[in-house]
Amino acid sequence: MKALVDYKELKCFLDFLSDKAEDVYQAEVDKAIKFFLAEQVEKRK
Repeated sequence: MKALVDYKELKCFLDFLSDKAEDVYQAEVDKAIKFFLAEQVEKRK
């Protein structure tokens, strides 16, 4: 399934999720966000 996503809105949402993560999981959340952006967003540009 393909979808058009506003990159700025997606980035804001992912930043919001990152801010809500507990400190214990912060590194994992950041890693998952970077992986998602690299694999799903940047390849589709």
